[in-house]
Amino acid sequence: MASKRINLTVPEHLHADLEHWANTQGRATANLAAFLIERTVADAKRTGEFPTNESDKMASQFLRTLFSGGYPQNGEIVRLAHRLGVSEEFLLDIRDRYLEGRSR
Repeated sequence: MASKRINLTVPEHLHADLEHWANTQGRATANLAAFLIERTVADAKRTGEFPTNESDKMASQFLRTLFSGGYPQNGEIVRLAHRLGVSEEFLLDIRDRYLEGRSR
């Protein structure tokens, strides 16, 4: 995978901490910083904090609403179905089955 360079400015105390940590691992400070940034972005993607395209955000919101015990509204389902290229009935079925399963 190709790498790109970025210039990053951090407070002196953070640079000192990164430099110390990198030295204890026998690696360059920039290499440790790149690793930490990569790990942070991966964690953000995994937890849904990372902003993605609109379809992903809508799907994520739909699932969060379901998992929190909420009831996704029909308008939200219609927009999401259109963006994902699936039928509204498909998403309604997912919603209803999930909520039915939770009530048991």
